[in-house]
Amino acid sequence: MGFSYTTANEFFEHFLRSYLGTDDETRLREVKDKAMLLCCTRMIRKVRRSGARSERGRGVIDRCLARIDELTGRLSTLEF
Repeated sequence: MGFSYTTANEFFEHFLRSYLGTDDETRLREVKDKAMLLCCTRMIRKVRRSGARSERGRGVIDRCLARIDELTGRLSTLEF
């Protein structure tokens, strides 16, 4: 997109706060965690469809599964 990771992260933080209408860090973390869990499941699906037999693909899936395991321990629902 033509801008740095830092700039993209700042934009995301500003957008999320504005969209949710809150500066509550607990609420923001909860939404980010739920989005991360959903993104990890989609990434696993994408990698498997493209051939997860490679070492790199397996690594991506393993990292996603570890993240999902971590997040499911903290989340009680996926409702936003």
